[in-house]
Amino acid sequence: MREGDTISPFYDPMIAKPIVWGKDREEALARMAQTLAAYHVVGLSTNVAFLQRLVKSHAFRTADLDTGLIERNHEALSSKPAPTGMDVIALAVAALLERENRTRQVDSADQHSPWTHRGA
Repeated sequence: MREGDTISPFYDPMIAKPIVWGKDREEALARMAQTLAAYHVVGLSTNVAFLQRLVKSHAFRTADLDTGLIERNHEALSSKPAPTGMDVIALAVAALLERENRTRQVDSADQHSPWTHRGA
């Protein structure tokens, strides 16, 4: 995979699957936790945070697995996203404004235009 490649919906679930192993379940789970912590996905929604909570859960660690695991452990496995801090919002706005300033075509001959001056 390279930047700009398109993944059809038929293959999307098969991309970037973590595969780990260990001498026993404990070592494999530790490697999975380490692998999930190293994931860095930008611009897409993922279930990495859910998988991190799942791998750390008691039921998963002790292999108490069945189709009701998620429902029984819903509160521990689900998480509300943390609110976005004002510093992150301010940086995003600053980046957008800077990008607009670089790409805006301004008629510099029109000194009365509010867009002529950078602070506009």
